[in-house]
Order: sequence, then C-alpha cells, then structure tokens
Amino acid sequence: MLKNMIGGGIEKKFKEYTGDSDLSAITLALLVLLIKALIVQFAYNRIWQKTWCCGNQDKFKPITFYEALLLVILFDVLFS
Repeated sequence: MLKNMIGGGIEKKFKEYTGDSDLSAITLALLVLLIKALIVQFAYNRIWQKTWCCGNQDKFKPITFYEALLLVILFDVLFS
C-alpha cells in the first residue's frame, strides 16, 4: 500500500535498488515526508515574510519544523 503512495518514477527505481522490501518502503516514505517538511519550512520562513508581511518583522512568526511537518501531513491527507 505504501508503494502506491510514493508514486511516480520513484517507485520504479525503488524496486530496482531495494528488492521491494516493506521496511524500505516505509523508510523511503518517511524520508520523502521529512524532505517535504524542510522545503515547506524554508519556503515559508524565507518567502512569506517578504510577500505578505511587506518586510515587517513584528507581524511575522517563523514556523518550526514540527509545524511544517503537520502542514505537509495535512495537505498530503487532504489532496491524496
């Protein structure tokens, strides 16, 4: 089931390298989730302040990695 959630060309390469192991699929899915969370955290903390807060530091509160991870999980569940 997790192999279907990974999707795209990653699944094909994944079978070539790992031999279709369930533990490897879970590890790869978690790694992809963590990388997505890092991208969300970086993008929000760098871009959101400049585009929506007009550079005002008083209104802006950067998000933590935990908050970014929750956002990624939320959007994965809503739009998958």
